[in-house]
Amino acid sequence: MAVDVRSTPSPSRGITFSIDPGEVVGFIGPNGAGKTTTLKILSGLLMPTSGSARVGNFIPGQRKKGFLKSIGAVMGKRSQLWWELDAYNAVHLVATAYGVPESRFRKRFDMMVSLLGVSHLADQPVRNLSLGERMKFELAASLIHGPSVLFLDEPTLGLDLVSQRNLRQFIVDCNREFGTTVLLTSHYLADVETVCPRTLIIREGLLTYDGYLQDLRHISARKRVCIAGRQDVQEFGRLGLEWVSGRSEWQGTVDPDSLGHLFRIAGELGDVNLTVEDPPLEDVIALIYQGGEVSGGVFH
Repeated sequence: MAVDVRSTPSPSRGITFSIDPGEVVGFIGPNGAGKTTTLKILSGLLMPTSGSARVGNFIPGQRKKGFLKSIGAVMGKRSQLWWELDAYNAVHLVATAYGVPESRFRKRFDMMVSLLGVSHLADQPVRNLSLGERMKFELAASLIHGPSVLFLDEPTLGLDLVSQRNLRQFIVDCNREFGTTVLLTSHYLADVETVCPRTLIIREGLLTYDGYLQDLRHISARKRVCIAGRQDVQEFGRLGLEWVSGRSEWQGTVDPDSLGHLFRIAGELGDVNLTVEDPPLEDVIALIYQGGEVSGGVFH
């Protein structure tokens, strides 16, 4: 296993999961759920109060030299680059700390800045770079020593859309090129949808979902409903739908009991068009954050 986390048995709290080498895994949850704390434990910055954590063959909290060389990390807006140096030398300083040979540094640096589209900025002082530009060099610095595991804590936070897309593609490219294992946290669902085949969802320190993100849309017991016409049928509103005047239709997300009732009403009226879809992924995630559960292959 590249990453293995095991909690002590508890009916209400604790997370247990493992990540195979080369996997790219999203790790999401509401604020305060424990995402950053988990990444800090896996990075060796915090000690777990119970249970155990392993990264490769190492116990992170022991912070052995081999462990430190095996991981890379980008933690939001926290910088590992020396701001008074130009970007090239700032990344070179990180490489020197890891004992990366000069020839290997040049090869990896040139390749990564080319993939990131920032080759022309290598001679610019770090302090003069925009947030998006600096984050690209932060990623380069976190990978310059060739770690087998990369921890990313909100790497696209505060970036514009183009920079977000570029960073996502870079993560995908690095995983494909080097086989780097990636554990990524983000509040931007697009980060996880684009980059991570597998997703862990944590809430209040408890792992509530482990699987494909898109599967949540299909296993939801609640469905998205649109009913065109008949604004006068107030029963639709009582069942949780809202009238959208710009589209002349009722819209909303309802549970199975309400859905059956809506079908009966629509059948009796005969002059309305009812469509049923899986709910937007954002809606399902929000419900999980608010206390919804996945059990028996169905989300409630």
